[in-house]
Order: sequence, then structure tokens, then C-alpha cells
Amino acid sequence: MTLFLDILFAWASMILAGLLAVVIVLRLVNKYAFHNKKNILYKTNRYLRQIHKPMGVAIIVTGFYHGLFSSDTILSFNYGTAVWILTIVLAATWIFKQQLKKLKNWMYWHKVVTAVFVILLVIHVIDVGGFIGLPNAYSMGFNPSPQATLAPIEQIETSIGDTGLLYKDGEYIGVANGFGPDLTVKVIIENDLISSVTVISHNEDRPMYYQMPMEKIPVEIVKSQSPIVDTVSGATYTSYGIINATIDALNQAMISGEIEEKVEIEEEHTESEGGQGGGKGQGKNP
Repeated sequence: MTLFLDILFAWASMILAGLLAVVIVLRLVNKYAFHNKKNILYKTNRYLRQIHKPMGVAIIVTGFYHGLFSSDTILSFNYGTAVWILTIVLAATWIFKQQLKKLKNWMYWHKVVTAVFVILLVIHVIDVGGFIGLPNAYSMGFNPSPQATLAPIEQIETSIGDTGLLYKDGEYIGVANGFGPDLTVKVIIENDLISSVTVISHNEDRPMYYQMPMEKIPVEIVKSQSPIVDTVSGATYTSYGIINATIDALNQAMISGEIEEKVEIEEEHTESEGGQGGGKGQGKNP
């Protein structure tokens, strides 16, 4: 639900930003392209100017809640916070317009801040990986995660064969680095089988990247009874973090046998390849 609210308020802020900025655009287009003779542009501009101040207050509120539900804290060093602060500065240019008139026409400063606001907003959208549609956000935020259930023992034996691994029943905590440090999982062993893998804490960035591997990879590990599973494309670092943390937990549960060396992130996987890096898995981030 947090992710959905984050995206919902982001879209509300984007729509309000467009309506606030288009006032200047419409006036300039009507003036220079149609010599103020386009009546529909004049009426639209006039209506938007009438609701300009309420929309200005609304974007400050929606921007605040977008930051509140995002993966970054509101008052942290990021483009989103800078954009939100500029909405307050824009409001201030109107509140203190009498004082600004002593320096120069207050509208001049309002337009300058608006231009900076639009530039930073575009950079912010690019920085977070582009737009996420509300249907995708709803699916990611509300649909329950698939449950990691054990297959029949015959299927498990057929799929993984005789691995020679023997685990002690219990709950084990494993830690590894993903995109951020200290990605932590809890692995439960029952009857010498991996019955569940759960991510209990992490420092990953941006749900649009880490949500899918956190839903998909634990399920695949339980199904295959092995931590060596395919990564999720576009979220390589988070994928390897879950895999390596699971291996760390299984090594603590090991009675006999040996798990292969921890999978390392290949050097060619870079952030430019789909957010966190390219992967060989089947899933894709929206």
C-alpha cells in the first residue's frame, strides 16, 4: 500500500505541476503565436489563473505526502526534496511579492524559480527511473506476495537429486550486501528442507527495483530447494543480496555437505543496465 500511495501522490503532484506551469506557456503562445486572438487559450489561461493559488497549496501538500511514502526521507539530499522545497519558494515569491517589487517585478523571480523547478522535476523523474503507471503501482502495492510453499517431496527429489546436504531444523538469519548493505533474511528449515525464506530487513533503494526480487526469489529458492536461482532482470544487486544472505543462513544450518561459493555480482552489471544492473532472470521491473 505504501508504494501505491507514493506513486498516487507523485502523479497528483505531476498533474498539478503541469497545470501550474502551463499558465505561463498558454499566455506566451497566445501572445506570440496568435497575437492574443485565440479566445479558447485566453479563457483557459484565465480559469487556470483563478485556481492557481489553490493548486499551489495543493502541490505542496501532495509533494509532502509523496515524500512521506517514498523510499527516501523527506528532508534528505535528493532531487525530490529539492523540487518540493522549490514549490514552497514559489509560494513565497507570491506571499512576499511586495518586498520583491523593490528589487524587480516579483513575477520575474516567480518565473525564474518556475524554470528551475521544471528542470529539477525532469531530472527527478529520470533519476527515479521514469514513470510507474497507477495499475502497476496498485499491483505491486496491494497484491499479496506469492506464498513460498513446498512442493511434494517426490518433486523436490526429482528436481534437485541427491545433493548430499543435510540441515539442522530451526530458524537461521543470514546477512549480505545487495544494492545497499545488510540485506537480512530469515530461513526456516523443517525436516531437512527449506520451508521458507523471508526478507526481514534491508537498505535497498526504490521499490520499483527491489519489490519484484523480494517477492520472486524466496519463492524460487523454496521451490528448487537451492539458493542458486535466476536473478531478476533489472534488479541484479538485490537479487544477489537475497541469494547470498540465504547462503549465509544455510551455512549456519549445515550439518553435512557444502554449498557452492557465494555468487558474486559480475563486473559488467552496471546501474545503467536496467536500474541496478542486468540479470539473467525472467522478471522485469516496470
